[in-house]
Amino acid sequence: MTIRLRLTGLVIITNIFLILLLVYINIQTVNLDTISKEQILLGNMQQALNAENSGLMNYMLSSFNKSIEEYQLLSAKTQEAFDTGSRDIVVLPGLDKTIADALDSVFRLNNLMNDRRAAHTESAERFWQVASETFPYINNVPLTHILIDDTYRQRATDTLMEAADDFVSAQAILNDTIVSNLSILNKQISLIDAEIEKINRRQSLVMDFSIIGVIILSFILSILIIRVILGKINGIRDDIAVLVSGDLTRRFNESGKDELSLLGGNLNGFIINLVKTLAAIQAGSKANTEARNQLITSVEDSSSSVVEGEKNVESILELTGALDDSVTKSARAADLIVTRVESFSEMIQSQASMVEESTAATTQIMASLSNMSKSVSGNRDAALRLESVARDGSEVIEETGKTIRRVSSHVNIIQEMADVIKGVADQTNLLAMNAAIEAAHAGDAGRGFSVVADEIRKLAEKTSENSRIISENLRSIIGDINSATDSSNHTISSFEQIDTEIQGVISRTSEVASSIEELSQGSSQVMEAMNELQDYTHRVKESTMDISENIHSVRRSVSEASEISSQVSSGSEEIRTGMSVIRKSSERTREVADIISTISRDLDTAVNQFKVDDVSAAGESDFSDVDSAEDTGIPSLYIDGGNSVTLSEGNWPGKEELTVVDGDGHSEEL
Repeated sequence: MTIRLRLTGLVIITNIFLILLLVYINIQTVNLDTISKEQILLGNMQQALNAENSGLMNYMLSSFNKSIEEYQLLSAKTQEAFDTGSRDIVVLPGLDKTIADALDSVFRLNNLMNDRRAAHTESAERFWQVASETFPYINNVPLTHILIDDTYRQRATDTLMEAADDFVSAQAILNDTIVSNLSILNKQISLIDAEIEKINRRQSLVMDFSIIGVIILSFILSILIIRVILGKINGIRDDIAVLVSGDLTRRFNESGKDELSLLGGNLNGFIINLVKTLAAIQAGSKANTEARNQLITSVEDSSSSVVEGEKNVESILELTGALDDSVTKSARAADLIVTRVESFSEMIQSQASMVEESTAATTQIMASLSNMSKSVSGNRDAALRLESVARDGSEVIEETGKTIRRVSSHVNIIQEMADVIKGVADQTNLLAMNAAIEAAHAGDAGRGFSVVADEIRKLAEKTSENSRIISENLRSIIGDINSATDSSNHTISSFEQIDTEIQGVISRTSEVASSIEELSQGSSQVMEAMNELQDYTHRVKESTMDISENIHSVRRSVSEASEISSQVSSGSEEIRTGMSVIRKSSERTREVADIISTISRDLDTAVNQFKVDDVSAAGESDFSDVDSAEDTGIPSLYIDGGNSVTLSEGNWPGKEELTVVDGDGHSEEL
């Protein structure tokens, strides 16, 4: 089993015990909260029963109506408290059998009290009923007066005394029952509190022992695991001390499947690879001497090639400068062409806009002419209809004149009738005056006739007044009729003039319609010419756009050529700089070759200090079996002065690459 699994198992076991303990504590905490609430319910029952007992003690000191109401209210509160306790107390009975028996006794006592309350209420009502029959004014008298006062007892009947004895007996029994139940309830509550305290102490002990047990178990398991780990670590420490002395024949213990055993196996593999690496270093040291001579020859050849390359770069730079001048001139010419083409394109665009505006204006003119033609035609039709309406109106006016003349003749007849009515009214008025005179002569006998004569006189006056009003209205109507006759004659002459003017309008409208038709034909011809001109303008515009695109393509090509020329020039400068660096690197390479030869001798001396089993058996002489820190076969040699030399062998020996890194971090590959 691995160390990780052992430690993980220890943590898991500890956490499981802790979780179980926390769950148990949480459950007990919840139970304690519930128990506290249920204890409050028991206290409420106790308080309600004490209040009922006090109310029963005051029962005899008040009037019956007030006593029975107050006591029934207190007993109802007591019953409510016991019902709530019976319903909501569920945890306490499950804690202990003693608590369950105590609660059962309390609730049975409440049932017994209910029977006592019913008997008490029945005897009290019977007593009060008999007392009310004997003493009608008894409603506000305290009960003790009826039972003790001689004034009431002397007048009491046997039935009343018997009811009083029953009531007193029921009162005493109920009082004893309440006192007994209260005593039992107090005792049971004390018993329950004591049992709850025992349970709390027992639970506290269980939790304390559980925590201590978890701690002890974790401590024991930790000690066992640490002893196993320390044993293997001490063995590895002793083996490493032997390796530090230079003895590579020592091997680590690989027995087991834990991490330290795996570490021992890995260290054994490292020792084997180290032995192979030492053998490869010895072989590489021998090959370094031959590589130094080949490296010097290669450096001399590279130096001559670098000089020739620098001359070629100078020639390329001169040609690039001439190309830049030519490209610059071409770019200027292309820019000039682009400017002129853009100016010409703007002129074409302006002309196209004017043609489009002219076309739109011509279209609007044609539309306006069409609307005018329709309007003139409509006006001509309206004039014709107006001519017909004028004739009809003239005829209607003539008929109206005739009607007015007939009405005028009828008005004259009405005037004559009004004159007749006026004469009748005058005669009636005269008759009324005569009747009044005769009534005055008759005295009291003619009083009734006098009233009738007065009414006839009033009627005659009213009729005369109406006749006068009718005459005035008729004169006004006659004046209006004469005015209407004159207006009718004037209207007839006006209609004749209107008819003449309408004829002239119809004639002029026909002439305007002919002129509009001629203008419409001319506008159509202009529209055709404008459409052709617009087509030509679009063609010229498209040709100009093609020319502009071609010029832009030429300009882009010139720009690309300029960029390429700049890149070639920049690349040539970089090549020249690189040639200079290569030349300097060649000089440093010769120095590094001498350093490598010295390092090879130092490596041989350092490798011979180690004790190995068998160099020939541990590894081969080539570098294909050498594993570095990165498994790349590239050993790095750090030289005094801040420079490092990295040897990179792709297929050592036969291909040599040398990387020189100076103190500033700049590297060069040779």
